[in-house]
Amino acid sequence: MRAVCRTSLLGAVASAGCAQPTEVPRVAIDLVVDSSGLLPVTNDLGYLVEVAEAELVVVDFEFARAGEMHTRALWPALWDAIIPAAYAHPGHSQEGDVTGELLGQFHLQWRPGQVQRLAPATLLVGDYASANFTFGFSGPEDSVTAGREGTTGMVRGIATRGGRSIVFEAVMTAPPDRLLVGIPFEVSVTLEVPSELAFRLVTEDPLEGDTLFDGIDFGALDVDGDGVLTLVPEASEPAVVEAAYALRRTLMTHDHYEILGTSDF
Repeated sequence: MRAVCRTSLLGAVASAGCAQPTEVPRVAIDLVVDSSGLLPVTNDLGYLVEVAEAELVVVDFEFARAGEMHTRALWPALWDAIIPAAYAHPGHSQEGDVTGELLGQFHLQWRPGQVQRLAPATLLVGDYASANFTFGFSGPEDSVTAGREGTTGMVRGIATRGGRSIVFEAVMTAPPDRLLVGIPFEVSVTLEVPSELAFRLVTEDPLEGDTLFDGIDFGALDVDGDGVLTLVPEASEPAVVEAAYALRRTLMTHDHYEILGTSDF
């Protein structure tokens, strides 16, 4: 419903600022969960980390165009009243107007070699810069974190250093109504391309080179030496709790997500 409302408002504002009424073309583009960003990485403590799977519950994707349309300069009060602005973090994108969305709650699953297809997103034609979503919570029907209802996501994998390997599972729960703003989405949308949008979780920040697991000393946290580690906030060891929250903070920034336009997987 919000997509229809925003699109019709955009058409109305465009009509008010131009000689002839115009309607900005809109397109429906499939959003898919692409696992190709889950590459093996070496964190800042020398652990080679390989992700076996990751899951995340999100609500309501929004897509923001680069810059602002000329109508805002002509009708600033009306524009600010009806068109929400998205503010991306510095270094990744610019201020822009939300002119695309995919509403609903989605249980995203990243597994190497797999592509998960979501519903089509509706976007106005134009040049985009960023995307947003709100973190959600798993229900009884979701498989997130092995049935831990009410959680937001998890990451499972193996970390190796000096010939010692540790299998780990990290579970995270976001604060209520936490919005993630400024996911890189530098795509030009036309009536023909792209045919799909690929949403990726990336283990290495493509701009700064930081990894998803920087600061986590897997070996030191595996105090019983059994080669298995669970990172949860309710753990009894303070160091494990600290590591769980550190990973949660990283997963709640835009640095390790990206959306790309593609015509072929």
